[in-house]
Amino acid sequence: MARLSAQFTAPALEWRVDPGNRPTIAARRDGQGIGALILAIAVAWLAVAGRDLAAGGSTIAGLGVAGGYLSLGIGTTLALWGCRVLTRRQTIRIDHDVIHVRLEQLFWITSWSEPLAHYRGVVWRSLPIRRHRTWRTVHLIDLWHQDADRTVTLFSSTDERAAQDFWAAWARDLGLAPIRWRPADPDTLADPDTELVATRRPT
Repeated sequence: MARLSAQFTAPALEWRVDPGNRPTIAARRDGQGIGALILAIAVAWLAVAGRDLAAGGSTIAGLGVAGGYLSLGIGTTLALWGCRVLTRRQTIRIDHDVIHVRLEQLFWITSWSEPLAHYRGVVWRSLPIRRHRTWRTVHLIDLWHQDADRTVTLFSSTDERAAQDFWAAWARDLGLAPIRWRPADPDTLADPDTELVATRRPT
């Protein structure tokens, strides 16, 4: 369930942490639409379960009372999943030399901090995603750390020009290398100003 939930909650099509005066603070909530849909489906399953258990039978042919408990289990699982998606919130705070990340979920809160000096570059990625039955390209600007768990997404948008502007602005603001990552050529990273190509890439 956690893997599916992650697929539905990232990335947001339009989200950004603006560079500028410190501290910079932004809160990110993804997947609100899909979370509400999952919760609505859960309510339908729970309604079926309540009706079946009250009647002592089952909408699912041949299962009897067990079908009612099966519906109850499915509805409860979906309800927990939907609530998890709806309550997920990430808050990012960037001070002069440290980044702080706080992730709130249904039953727990995690937080961590990392010195900005430990980051290697500002990476611009472009990825195809499917939304509303159509394929779109979402542009992501990441603050890249060698530990993937400490890599932080600062920007997400379908606007390529805006992505380029934010990429350059964050690289200047943090004094880090701007790195372009292209899925078609995963071993290539390019500097936007010098057009030099590096052979390293984020992992």
